[in-house]
Amino acid sequence: MKIKFLHLLPGKLFSKGIFVGFFTGLLITTAFSLGTIVHGQSTPLVYACVQNKEGEIRIVSQGQQCRKDETPITWPQSIPSNIGGNSKLICPQCNFTEETPNEFDVFPSKNIDGAFIPVCNLSQYNLSNFSIQNIYGTDCTFNNIIATATNFSNSDLKGSTFNNAQANNANFTNTNLSGLNNPFGKGTIATSFNGATLTNANFTNANLDSVDFTNANLTGATFSGAIVTNLILSNTTCPDGSNSDTNSPAGTCPGL
Repeated sequence: MKIKFLHLLPGKLFSKGIFVGFFTGLLITTAFSLGTIVHGQSTPLVYACVQNKEGEIRIVSQGQQCRKDETPITWPQSIPSNIGGNSKLICPQCNFTEETPNEFDVFPSKNIDGAFIPVCNLSQYNLSNFSIQNIYGTDCTFNNIIATATNFSNSDLKGSTFNNAQANNANFTNTNLSGLNNPFGKGTIATSFNGATLTNANFTNANLDSVDFTNANLTGATFSGAIVTNLILSNTTCPDGSNSDTNSPAGTCPGL
């Protein structure tokens, strides 16, 4: 039996069905590329059950039966670099959940580089020291994550939320964190770090247009070469330790 680690749940940005045909073909094509990986290989696997209606992923033990409303899936703990090209994990609108909170061990290798996971939900998980480079994760939810020294560089995270995230020393170099155009409505979906702790984070050359840093702590953060137009700075602790509300003019940080 071939490994399946791909799941498509149309909804939110995909609710109109515009992209369903494209992604269906993409998933089938990538699934065929997994033909050389079969159960019984020495490569350690992650075993999971996907809830058919909502698409929630539940990690289980090897041999554990899925529920009647779930589909069993497996994928390598560390996906070989030759699988799926630049999209090793293809999972639009997946809601990653676990039996044990705060332990995101779906990928024990701590590497999900190149993933295609728009509209994902990774809230509350411990992603510290993960490599999450070159991913497509627009409109994702990373609220309340622990992301100490996590590498998000060179990724497309437009319109994502990192509210109350603990992301000290996180690397957002060359990452696009600007607003996401809403394809089914007016305006944009803004990226938000409301209440996030981002001490010594690296935003070098990042696109931060219209990012909301309300109540965020940016002490020691680096913004060299970053696009910092239209930032929302309200009760924000600035990189130099000052408060945006008491700076002159109010609502600004030196150098931003």
